[in-house]
Amino acid sequence: MTPATPYSPRSDWKPPRYRRLGGYVMTHKTAEQWAARLLGEQLEPEFLNCATQFINRRIKQHGLRIRTVGEERCTPPCMIVTQAAWFRGYMDMPALDIPQFVEGEREKRVKAFLQEQGVEDFEFQTYLD
Repeated sequence: MTPATPYSPRSDWKPPRYRRLGGYVMTHKTAEQWAARLLGEQLEPEFLNCATQFINRRIKQHGLRIRTVGEERCTPPCMIVTQAAWFRGYMDMPALDIPQFVEGEREKRVKAFLQEQGVEDFEFQTYLD
């Protein structure tokens, strides 16, 4: 009887990422603070991960959506998505190899909306999804 060989994934394999997303990125803490302002009360600790859902309920009437982006699991950054495109990339792909989106007219309107909402700590970025 031969001993079992432990499973080890290929070291050169990188999970694929098929879309580029562009938009305004903020920390999860900033999104939590925004959600609390929209609700008019502090979020309870068990609802902190629902901040993007609370925000989406209020901003969908403006044709916007917020979602988490990136590979971080605990408190991932959040993005107001303004642009998206198909792309053949992979996890941890160098930023220099990813075509970057450019801010346009839509982004100017979204930026003004965020400032009206009292959101100050955000920047335009491109992420793979």
